[in-house]
Amino acid sequence: MPVAKPLDLPFDPIERAAEIWTERFGPAQAMAAVTSIMRAQQILLAALDGLLRPHGLTFARYEALVLLGFSRRGALPLRREVMARSTADLMAARFGMADYGTLELGELFTLLRGLRVAAGDFRPEPVTPAGEETTPAGAAG
Repeated sequence: MPVAKPLDLPFDPIERAAEIWTERFGPAQAMAAVTSIMRAQQILLAALDGLLRPHGLTFARYEALVLLGFSRRGALPLRREVMARSTADLMAARFGMADYGTLELGELFTLLRGLRVAAGDFRPEPVTPAGEETTPAGAAG
C-alpha cells in the first residue's frame, strides 16, 4: 500500500510542539490530540489516494461514486465496475488501517463519534435503561 513520505525525524514533532506549547501557552493535550488527528488524516488521505489512483479516482471522487452507487438510480457516466474494483482494493488495504485491530478501530470510531455529535453531524438515539419504553416526541405520555 502506498504510504506518505516518511519525515524520518529522530523525535516526534507533535510531542515536541506540545512541549513548546506548554512552556509558552499552557496545557497542550487538546492541541496535540487535534494535530495528531489532522496528521493522521493527511497520512490516510495520501495512502488512499495512492490506492485509488490506478482506478482514475481520488478518495473524494470515490466517496461520491459510492454515494451514487447507494442511490436509487445509481447513475454516473463512469462504468459501475470502477466502484467494485476500487472498493476491493480499499478493503484489502483495510482503508489504510491495517495496523489496527477491530477493537482498536471500534474505540477510535467511538472517540471520534463524540466529536461529530458535538459538531452537530447527527443527533444520537437516546439511551434508555433496559426495560423502559421510550415515548416518541410529541406523543401523549
